[in-house]
Amino acid sequence: MNRFSLAAAAAASSCVWPLGQVALAEEAYVIPDSTVIGQNYGYPTGTPVHGETLPGSIDLVVEATTFLKTIERGDLDGFELGPTDSENFLGFIAPLRARLRVHDRITFEAGAIFAENMGDNDTMDPIIPLARVAVEPVDDVYLIAGTLLPTHWSHQALFDDVNKFRETSEQGFQVRADLPFLKQDTWVNWRLRDGNVHSDEMEVGSTTQIRLFDDILRLDGQVHWVNIAGPGSEFDLIESNIAGLLGASVGVSAPFGFDIIEDARIGAAALQSSDDTRIINTEDGSGWETTATLDLRTSNDTFVRIKASQFEGDGLIARRGDLLYTQDDYTQIGATGIWQLGSGLRIEAGGGVQDANGSNNWTAKVNLTWGGSFFGDILSF
Repeated sequence: MNRFSLAAAAAASSCVWPLGQVALAEEAYVIPDSTVIGQNYGYPTGTPVHGETLPGSIDLVVEATTFLKTIERGDLDGFELGPTDSENFLGFIAPLRARLRVHDRITFEAGAIFAENMGDNDTMDPIIPLARVAVEPVDDVYLIAGTLLPTHWSHQALFDDVNKFRETSEQGFQVRADLPFLKQDTWVNWRLRDGNVHSDEMEVGSTTQIRLFDDILRLDGQVHWVNIAGPGSEFDLIESNIAGLLGASVGVSAPFGFDIIEDARIGAAALQSSDDTRIINTEDGSGWETTATLDLRTSNDTFVRIKASQFEGDGLIARRGDLLYTQDDYTQIGATGIWQLGSGLRIEAGGGVQDANGSNNWTAKVNLTWGGSFFGDILSF
């Protein structure tokens, strides 16, 4: 069967919600059952109502996400990566594919991803092929090749959630685990970059979480490595960046009999980075973060996450991370809500207030997701 810990029997229930996690910035999307946006484990179908394709059947899968995110930034100090002024993301990502399940443990998907970021037409390819094979060698462990699942649950300092709004897809290899005691996402992503300076880029990411004592204790380890090379570059420029995290959290469900509290959790994480180019000497950075997260199940169809965090850094540089973590002092508090509207339609909205080195920032987001599968009872072999 297709399994992932953030959903229980997706084919039978349309209400699936994430559990609290350590070391995740509040501005990340947390939809748990999409193959486009949010954070999840295992091999989600992207169709929470219809569930997985039956063995020996072919489904036509339609999935769509419309997104709006506004990031307002003040003056930032020190070394920054990417734009430091305000950013707006408005658009859609819609994978359309045929999903062929040839065996209980082997699934093929082929189609295309339609995407548009109307805030910046240069950041997304409007149409790109989708080709994916997912193999489940043992229960709840998946090997994926081709078009990857971009719904990583990485810390925002290492891998910013808005990367998916700048790129249509990730291509390479991926290993995912959704076991009761282990959550794992490891991937290799290749990108070709236009221009003479940066013409080739390889990214390796890995996120590991060990859950102990009936999920009271969670241990986190994450690493992201980016290597940029220019075999055709007139400058022969090579850049390498590696950033990692070690963290832990403790949490409890329904404390003092308050069933509305799905998870109350506090945690801490240490971060380290090393950035190297041929024109700048190696720069090492570090940071600490403490977090408090409260996940509320306010109704069968509504989930709310409230989170606060405090980050203290010293020159942390992660080329795929949120640039606010390059600051030496970063505080934020925010909330995100997910509402299940029925028939696979979900809306997520939230916002946060941030302070980076005395500069006020804020983030607001809303997205609407839907997924459905069709013709599986007709197209079979």
